Amino acid sequence: MKVIRTKYRRLQEWSVPGLFSWFIVVLVWGHGNVALSQAETNVLASKQNLAKSKELYLQREWRKILFIPDRFYTSDESLIDDERFFFADNGKHEPRDEMLASLQAFYENKRFEHNGKEDYPQCVWAARFAYLDRELDLVKDGFPRGDCPAVRAFINYASYEKASLIFSNYYLNNPSSMFGHSFIRLHRKPRPGANFSADLLDDTINFSAFVTDSAWNPLFPLKGLIGSYKGRFAMLPFYSKVQEYNNYESRDIWQFDLNLTSEEIEKMMLVLWEQGAFYMDYYFLDDNCAYILLMLFESARPSLELTAQLPLYAIPSDSIRAVREAGIVTNVEHRHSVLSRLMARYDKLEEDEAVLLTNLPDIVDNKSSFPEDCEADCQSKILDTAIELLDYKIAFNEGEEKRLYAASRPDFLLARSRIPERSLTLEKGPISSRVDRGHDSAYISFAAGVSDAETGGSLGSLRWKPALHDLASPPEGYGRGMELGFLDSEVRFEEERAFVKHVDLLNIISIPDQHPLVQPSSWAFDLGYMELPFCPADKTDYCRRVRMKAVIGANKDLGRWRLYALAGLSLSSNKAYRGSLMPTFQQGVIAHLSQTLRFDQRVELEYETNRSNALHYLASAKLIYQVETNRDIHLAFESSFGRRSYQVASGFYF
Repeated sequence: MKVIRTKYRRLQEWSVPGLFSWFIVVLVWGHGNVALSQAETNVLASKQNLAKSKELYLQREWRKILFIPDRFYTSDESLIDDERFFFADNGKHEPRDEMLASLQAFYENKRFEHNGKEDYPQCVWAARFAYLDRELDLVKDGFPRGDCPAVRAFINYASYEKASLIFSNYYLNNPSSMFGHSFIRLHRKPRPGANFSADLLDDTINFSAFVTDSAWNPLFPLKGLIGSYKGRFAMLPFYSKVQEYNNYESRDIWQFDLNLTSEEIEKMMLVLWEQGAFYMDYYFLDDNCAYILLMLFESARPSLELTAQLPLYAIPSDSIRAVREAGIVTNVEHRHSVLSRLMARYDKLEEDEAVLLTNLPDIVDNKSSFPEDCEADCQSKILDTAIELLDYKIAFNEGEEKRLYAASRPDFLLARSRIPERSLTLEKGPISSRVDRGHDSAYISFAAGVSDAETGGSLGSLRWKPALHDLASPPEGYGRGMELGFLDSEVRFEEERAFVKHVDLLNIISIPDQHPLVQPSSWAFDLGYMELPFCPADKTDYCRRVRMKAVIGANKDLGRWRLYALAGLSLSSNKAYRGSLMPTFQQGVIAHLSQTLRFDQRVELEYETNRSNALHYLASAKLIYQVETNRDIHLAFESSFGRRSYQVASGFYF
């Protein structure tokens, strides 16, 4: 008989809203061999043998309770990295041994301290006990059941009729959310006799990294790549996520309702109860919010094969496509961000009404009167728009300006309360579009062409980007004016050599829409390795470098054309010098000429201050034809050091 390792275990905190606070579980196993009578040994051994003969450890439900994903290679490794989650020493890698050790723990039924009270293993590892009892008749044949009031209270609290997967739109101003974020919404059953909507009181399941340092730390993306942060589950009220994403960060929320039954949701909640006290190493590319939530859905309905659709890495938008492809999405809804609400209400105003919003305090102080023919409905439209604008300014300003806007908000609300007219329904959709209708997240392209470089005429290149979107990519599902790259890499092949042109650990360009009331800044950030093309032999050490660039500026729309200009600094290091801070200027034009044709032109200038005081440039232009959502063909031009290249490329999203 296999003896469970003896170890002192402490279960970490887990947040549950409203009814539950933090759970701290301490489990102490006795030292030495466990003394069981012969009859007791026979009962335990018979169930262990039955489990082995039925090969329950190979069943998907058991594997999903242990959080073993479907990899493209054979693996029995659990995603849980907290060793206290497992009864067996090798339980993380051996589901068979973990099942046998779990049976022993449940049979011995040693009480331990749990949240200030003594408790049983069945009351913490509730999901696996429920599964094994159902398959092996444990309680019927002599296994102790144990009284678990906390589990019963949690399941009674978690009485949900529907589950939805929520996608919060891309947010470039926060590194931890720039790729979007996904979480689960749990819909409560309507209260009997209630004549109002209480949807904001629903609960959410969130999985995120616990980051102790600044998200703007240059090492943040690297640490996220290697799993240096711990990921944990938390349950929060839905209104807190609406406040955070819709209002504070002005991100549209897209809701994808799923056809999970109440029984399946309850099974998922048992798995959440069991795993909530433990951590998983959080990886930006795979074991992230998107991937882990798909694992929860698989634990609710083991027949689902969601993680198998994401064999290498997962982006939150990929999780939305995975549930859509699985056929479990029943309905799609959206919730406007504060900026989307502002735009929708502003579009309802007449020109003379919109002018009043240029000075918000005057509307309340009556220094600026309403137009003569502005009746109650007109006044309500103006004040509703003004309140949305005020909320936006409160969210995106700091210091004294933020305080002044917040202090004046009650005056606007009081003025609005004096007008009985109801607010107009928001007929215009959000400024974002459905993420599942956009192109896939990864991109690869192959190019061939010619150049007038000293090394010869013909050249080729191979580019691969795991995520996510270029300025000139199809805007559907992403939006116009956004570029976000992670590990964007390109190798160039010339007649005499091949070299790595660039590897961008993180590349961001934000060229947001401008509005009469809102003019956000344009900016760009780049961190990675690069080699300037056509580099002269005497400047090789200069051209190959690790660089961090940060620039800020503005953009202007001219119909289908958007022009932008950015200025800032680049910090570079290479063989020629340890570090150099160089003034940098970046200019570009992006044009959506039609549904399938786009143009992207860029020029970057750097002034080298520590050696020759030389001005270096890199110019490029692309004309892209979108064959279909996930395929394009483009013509590319590039120039540097007085040399030029021309290429034809074909690219694929996947």
